[in-house]
Amino acid sequence: MRNKKNLSGFTLTELLVVVAILGILSAVGIVSYNGYVGSAQRKSAENLMQQIALAQSEHLSDNGTYYSVSESNCEPTTETLADIYQNLLGSTTAAKATEKAKDSAFAICISKDEREGSQTEYLITASKGDLKIYMNSVGEIDSNEE
Repeated sequence: MRNKKNLSGFTLTELLVVVAILGILSAVGIVSYNGYVGSAQRKSAENLMQQIALAQSEHLSDNGTYYSVSESNCEPTTETLADIYQNLLGSTTAAKATEKAKDSAFAICISKDEREGSQTEYLITASKGDLKIYMNSVGEIDSNEE
């Protein structure tokens, strides 16, 4: 009598190796994707800060002073960003300004630049968690990132 073995299909070891490789590739992909998303959000915040700086120049031209949400260094919130959208960037309604502020990854505020040794007129501060990005009235961008 002949013994026939059916050798079709994959072994458990082969399947486990494939699943492990797919897990490693997906972990690397997720980390890379999160890095891209974070840098895109930061660049978006910096672009918004540039728009605010341009609006500040226009506000100075029209009113003789810079627009400021706060007299001293401020803590960015969605409310301060909504105020900037409505009063400086020209959003038509408070509801639209609030909606735009809530959609933003970073909260932003404007204050007088009272940092030690600074001679610029205003400071735009954007924050997301522990990360803070600063832009002064001459367009210099700095952050607390290491």
